[in-house]
Amino acid sequence: MVKESGLSNGDGEYDLYLLLPNCSQKARVYCADMNTDNPLEYITLSAGRDTNYALNNRLPNGEYHSKHAKTAYDKIRLEVPSLNVLIGDSRFSVQIEGTYIERYATAKDCMWAASCEAYRQNKHGKTEADLTGTDFKFPSSIPYNTNSWPTCASGWLAPTMSVDRKKWSVRCGGYCGGCKPTSLVLELDAC
Repeated sequence: MVKESGLSNGDGEYDLYLLLPNCSQKARVYCADMNTDNPLEYITLSAGRDTNYALNNRLPNGEYHSKHAKTAYDKIRLEVPSLNVLIGDSRFSVQIEGTYIERYATAKDCMWAASCEAYRQNKHGKTEADLTGTDFKFPSSIPYNTNSWPTCASGWLAPTMSVDRKKWSVRCGGYCGGCKPTSLVLELDAC
């Protein structure tokens, strides 16, 4: 978008009209790889790493511990014009714990093998996402794919969302299990 207009100053933050003609509001987007034929768009997560992470929680001495990870995100990849977040893009992420990269907006654990009722009380996989300080918000609901053992654990997905739809978190897991959005299509604040 920016590159074709001839207004590019290299990689950086740009104000773009992403949804013209339906919405005439601009949004701040980070454009990467401006020196290539295929520049990419990202949202800079102004709220920081403490509230933009994915946690795959594993027992310290368990057989699946090698996949223990906490991945924090500084920017998330945005498809334009769909506004779909590509949760597998970890280019602007950092490993807080472990070496396994966990996808954005994904929560997993491998901590609890007791009854379904006990699991309901003990979900250790968690993800937090915070769009505060951006021109975007989450949709009113986020469809999720759950995969867990025991199968009843998938029924205990525990999402929360702020009233302004800027902050969102979810806890889930199993022995082993987790959840991730089937799609994460954002909305512009002003549209």
